[in-house]
Amino acid sequence: MSIINGYIVPHPPVTIPEIAKGRENEVSQTIDAYAKVGQMIAKDDPDTIIIVTSHSIMYADYFHISPGDKAHGDMARFDAPNLCFDVNYDKELAQYISSVCVTNDINAGGLGEKDPRLDHGTMIPLYHIKKQFKGADYKVVRISLANLSPLLHYKFGKCIAEACKNLKRKAVILASGDLSHCCKEDGPYGYRHEGPIFDDTVVDIMKTGNFIDLMTFSPTFVENSLQCGLNTFNVLAGALDGRDVDINFLSYERTLGVGYAVCNFTPDLSHINPDRQFDVKLENRIKKDLKRRDEKENPYVKLARTTLEKYVTTKKYLSLTDINDIITEDMLNDNSAVFVTIKKDGAVRGCIGTVTPTTGCLAHEIITNTINAGINDPRFTPITIDELPFLSYSVDVLYDPEPINSLDELDVKKYGVIVNTEDKRGLLLPNLETVTTTEQQLEIALKKAGISKDEEYEMQRFEVVRY
Repeated sequence: MSIINGYIVPHPPVTIPEIAKGRENEVSQTIDAYAKVGQMIAKDDPDTIIIVTSHSIMYADYFHISPGDKAHGDMARFDAPNLCFDVNYDKELAQYISSVCVTNDINAGGLGEKDPRLDHGTMIPLYHIKKQFKGADYKVVRISLANLSPLLHYKFGKCIAEACKNLKRKAVILASGDLSHCCKEDGPYGYRHEGPIFDDTVVDIMKTGNFIDLMTFSPTFVENSLQCGLNTFNVLAGALDGRDVDINFLSYERTLGVGYAVCNFTPDLSHINPDRQFDVKLENRIKKDLKRRDEKENPYVKLARTTLEKYVTTKKYLSLTDINDIITEDMLNDNSAVFVTIKKDGAVRGCIGTVTPTTGCLAHEIITNTINAGINDPRFTPITIDELPFLSYSVDVLYDPEPINSLDELDVKKYGVIVNTEDKRGLLLPNLETVTTTEQQLEIALKKAGISKDEEYEMQRFEVVRY
């Protein structure tokens, strides 16, 4: 067998009477849809229920799969301490998913679980399932998200499906996540215009099954929509990779200012449809877009790209004689500090820079910092040959910093900021998508430096030319 059904489900505590205490009618459509999900799962009688939750432990570059034989949780945080949940884990499947991920160069496993208790993103779906699926002898695999690209979440979902198929597990997968939390003024986070737009767009994707569109949202738009479910949906989409799906859209409502959607996808396991291998389609699209961009790239970016490609493929540095067709007089005559940022699938893959120049000219500064960003950034593993076609680069040339005395002298679009104490320093570049206020800019710079707000520190600003 394999994954025989997939479900997108939300996790509002208000759908549970012991918590809602009479407010259940405000989300009646979601409760009714959950009852149908429970009935469908009971009819399938799966060996294993795989729950991808957005509220369990989360690492930067590692998908956590809950280890062990069993787990317990309760709803004490929602004033219902007597509402408890116990699950038996499918330990064999969890471990096998990890091994499939290793084969596919994806970091996943059961390491680092500090708190084994079940989260509400897991317990709320189980509550509704158990109302319909009574006395069942199924097991659970609980899976967390990572701070990785949507494409990698999709590929992780493919590993889950492969593991289920190889172990002949009859499994269903639940993507537990809410849509936007800012759909109404009286909602938990107020109103943002991105909220309803995000929800309407994702609901359309659910209804059409065109999962590639789940992976192509702007990161800024996703952040501003205040959602928690998108990458759980991407994992589910990956688990259904290559399959035609029958779609049963069950409900959507945002009466409480948060988007709650319920949708069922039943895959056709009889054949593979190449048109529904959305990771392949997206990678081909990215390659074409990057190739067109590379044909128009400026010398600074071309130098960074050429530098990393040569080093990763040959372990050798570029020399200036290698790049006569790239180098400009400014690169030889200017001696400025540089930051090089490398991205993959829209997410940072490496970023290293200097506050003051460390080499004899700008060209050498770019070469040195590009290799450090691609190979020596401690937050990431070194970039591999296979990744090179999917990388984008930006080069920030920094002007000399100047001291400032207050936030009034900053501008998040124009100036970067440096914060200093005697032994600590932090820097933040300007014009970052997710930084919109000077207060936010300063807070991030202080955090990067390890400087508390109560410490005495100096501030500097600097201008940047970004290529």
